[in-house]
Formats: sequence, C-alpha cells, structure tokens
Amino acid sequence: MLYCTLDTCLDSFNKSGLLYTVLCVKKKQRQQLPITMFLQPRKKEPVPTTTDTPSETVEEVPQEMAPPSEETCLFQSCTHAAILHYQRIEIKYSSNKALIFVSFALQDRRYIIWLFVVTIAFNWNCWFIPMRWAFPYQTAQNTIYWLFFDYLFDIVYLVDMLVFQPRLQFVRGGDIIVSLIKLFSNSLSHFVLQRDFCSLLPFDVLYIKFGFLPVFRVNRLMKVISCTSCFSIVDVIYAWLLQNRVIRTTGYLLYILHLNSCLYYMASDYEGIASTKWVYDGEGNKYLRCYYWAVRTLITIGGLPEPVTVFEIVFQLLNYFTGVFVFSSLIGQMRDVIGAATAGHTYFRTSMDNTVAYMNTYKIPRHVQNRVRTWYNYTWASQGVLDESELLEDMPVKMRMAIAIDVSFAILNKVELFKGCDNQMIQDMLLRLKSIVYLPGDYVCKKGEIGREMYIIKQGEVQVLGGPDGTKVLVTLRAGAVFGEISLLAAGGGNRRTANVVAHGFANLFILDKKDLNEILVHYPDSQKCKGGRDSEEKRRRGMKKPTQQGVPPVLCFPFQPLLDIPSSNVHSNEKV
Repeated sequence: MLYCTLDTCLDSFNKSGLLYTVLCVKKKQRQQLPITMFLQPRKKEPVPTTTDTPSETVEEVPQEMAPPSEETCLFQSCTHAAILHYQRIEIKYSSNKALIFVSFALQDRRYIIWLFVVTIAFNWNCWFIPMRWAFPYQTAQNTIYWLFFDYLFDIVYLVDMLVFQPRLQFVRGGDIIVSLIKLFSNSLSHFVLQRDFCSLLPFDVLYIKFGFLPVFRVNRLMKVISCTSCFSIVDVIYAWLLQNRVIRTTGYLLYILHLNSCLYYMASDYEGIASTKWVYDGEGNKYLRCYYWAVRTLITIGGLPEPVTVFEIVFQLLNYFTGVFVFSSLIGQMRDVIGAATAGHTYFRTSMDNTVAYMNTYKIPRHVQNRVRTWYNYTWASQGVLDESELLEDMPVKMRMAIAIDVSFAILNKVELFKGCDNQMIQDMLLRLKSIVYLPGDYVCKKGEIGREMYIIKQGEVQVLGGPDGTKVLVTLRAGAVFGEISLLAAGGGNRRTANVVAHGFANLFILDKKDLNEILVHYPDSQKCKGGRDSEEKRRRGMKKPTQQGVPPVLCFPFQPLLDIPSSNVHSNEKV
C-alpha cells in the first residue's frame, strides 16, 4: 500500500519541486519507509521564558555528534527542497530528447561548447579573408583547400542560425520563455537572426564572373556578436575573469596589427614592390615583414624610412593617428584589467599597512605585531578576503540564504541542541553565523569566563585542556565538531567555562552569539527544542551534584554522549575520562 501511495504522489511531488529520486531508489530496494515522515508535521511545544539572573552552572566539554543514520539521511535529502521553498530542485529530461525539441539557456554547457565552435569559424573568416585579399597566398593550386574550409564554416554558421539561435531562452516580463513556438516567433523579429542571415548571403556566386576573390566573403564578419557573446558568457559563468579579459584584449591588439600589415602590403603593391625605401622591398617572408612594420608604426616606435610620395605620406599619417588612439585605448583596457585583478590584494595590503602603522604609533610589542601580521597573511591566503560578510552584504536575503545553506547547513543541522527545531529557525541562524580565524595557541575560550557563544569548527583543530594545572590535553576536536552550545540557552550571563579551549593550529570557526539567537527565538515561540535543551540542562546539574558532594573534584562533562562515543573522524581523545 505504501508503494501505491508513493506512485500516486510522485506527480504532485514533482510539481511542488520535491526531489523524489531517493524515494524511487528505496522503492527498488523494497525498504519500507513510513510515508508519515514526509506528510505529518512535528508536534511543537511552547518554550519556557528564561530569566536574566546570573548562573554559575558548569558548561560541559564539547562533543561531536554521531553520524546520522541512513534513514535520517534519506529523510533530510527528500525533504530538503520542501523545507527550503526558494531552492527548488528541477529534474531535467532534456538529455533523452532529440536536439530539435530542446531549448537552451545561455548558461547551458552544450550551447557554450557550440559557441566555441562558432567562435573558431568566425576567427577563420576574420583573420584569413583580409590576409588572402591582401597577400598572394591563395593560388590556383590551393584554392580548393581554401574553399573547403570556407564552406565547412559556412555550415557552422547555418546550423547556428537554424538550430541554436531560435532555441535560446529569453526573459519576458520576468518569466523565462522556454516554449519553442514562442522562441521561434521571437527570433524571426530579432536583430540577431537578421544579422546572421545577412552574414550568409551567397555573394560567392560572383566567383563565376570575377574569379575566387575573398572580398566577396567579407559579409561573414557580421557574425562578430557571437564571438563577443562567447567571451561575455565565459566571464559570467567561469572563474577565468582575468585570463579571459587578458586574452580578449591581446586578441584585439594582434588583430588590429594584422589588419594594418595587410593594408601596408596592399599599399606597397599599389606603389610597386621595392619601388621606394618606404614600401615593402620584396625580401623575406611577406607577412612577417609587413607585420613587423605594422607593429613599429602603430605603436609609434619609429626608426622607419620616411615616406616619399603623397600617397605614402597620407597613409603614414593615418597610421600614426590610428595608432595613437587604438594603442592608448588598449593600454587603458589592460590597465583596467590588471587593476581589477589586483584590487583585492591592494585592499589587503592597505589594511595591513594601516594596522601596522597604528601599532607602531602606540608602540605595541613586537610579538603582538607579528601575530597580527600572521593573521592577516593566513586569512588572505586561505579565504582571499578579510571579511566574508562584505561579499554578501549587497546580495538579496534569498541568495545569501542559499549560499549559507551550502556552506554550513549540514554542520548546524547536526547540533543536538537544534534537532527538532523549526527548520526556518535554523535557516535564520545560518545568516547570523560569523567566521573567525584563530592562530596557533590562541585561546578560543578560557576556564571561568562567561560563555555567550557556541562554536562550530569549519577548518582546523582545537584542543580542550584540563587537569590540575590546566595544561593536559583531554580531547582534540576537528572540523565539524560543535562546542559551547549550552551557553546559548543559559539564563542571565551564561555558563562558566570549565576548561580552556586552545587552537592547535590555524582554526577557522563559526560563532553563533547568544544575543542573535534570542532575537531569532522571538519569532519562534513554539520551538520545542528549547524546552528540551532546558530539561537536559537541569538533568546535568542534578547529575553533577552527587560526585561534588563526595569530595570528588568536578570533571569535564559531555553534553549528550560519553567521550568514548565521539566519532574518531572529528575528535581524537588523548585520555579516557
């Protein structure tokens, strides 16, 4: 009956955005999974209000939670999309369809790969059409090979115009249009299709009367927008921003020099090869000699023979004027590219220099200054930014939430204190997490101080110190471990720390402040886990009184499980407590 119910609900789950792939796998394995796990909400109980009287209760030593069971993982994976309404998981079937029935998004990898093919075809035309027109490289013996590649890339143009461009999705009134009928009707009136049609006009038929002149194919250069679109999409999707812009700017410079070399050879041929000192003398490789002349002229290096005739003087003047504007604009673009690539590092150096100057002004001890420099260097090397929150502050809340879920939802969801809480409450807490880097030997918290935060280890290790002198390593916590969570629900000033927690190496921790949690709890009064946390705290208090009265010194207690149950992947114990 369960499987029939699941089959009946699959369509409705798909419409609502639920990921039912795991359910289908479980169906094949014939493992009974209660449908009530997905349909019945949890019962919630009101949260008792806390007083603000100081508390001297003892906070327990942190402990990493045991890995969730297979059934729990299945439940979380199936309900994740339903809980996070903004993060809808779509199931794509386009891979099994014929290409003719598929529409393409601009970020579709198939379309991006195709754009690279179109870009190769465009570069063939934009580089070789001027060269074959100016230089005598197309002869009667090799014309057949030139024509083969010409028409091969014409086929690429034709496929792009008929297959890919009419199927590109677009946005109208905030909606993404994917209907092929609407896409085709929109493409008919779009400038891109008209431009592509003009680029394929068959002026090649004039070969019959005038011969195989490459100038009749100059309309193929109207496909330039496809080449620029390829660079723009790569800029947005991939992390090759600097490399892409450098390659594009360098390509523009080389192509302008290429055109100038072609014009110089045509001018030399018009004046007569080796007729004056200014023109090409006919020696060596034609293209390389003319390209060398174009570089020296356009970049205004100088040292070339003076023009003699009026035609040569006018040509040289136009070259100089063009070189000044073109080369200066390209240099400006290159400066902007390099400046944008090094802007973050410049900000880092400025911040560190200002901090060092401040410490020198107030004569801060040298060892403190060295630790500050170490923190700056490690934070920048590991994160590429000094404050991660600065990157996300301009984003909408939904986008920040999506990023926070990918970064830390799995870790926060394993905290025993928050199990059973409202899922929206956990999402709100994700936005309040703060990332802090501790240097080797830094105290995360000290024995006896008031605890007002909980800690989640994102990267690195911390050691819990105890013993009579407070230097004995009791337990080592690794990435994914959680400690200090009981302080969040303690009354008043919080719990007293019962041990020193020290960063073993460089440690990156998430911190959730008690004040932030209280602001969140105002909107979730029915969260049942808060009551459970208070009850467990009272039980631990009663359990600790008996050994203390017998004269046994209080030892470090663990909030939910004994130390021996700590997973070895995240926690390493040096002593059995």
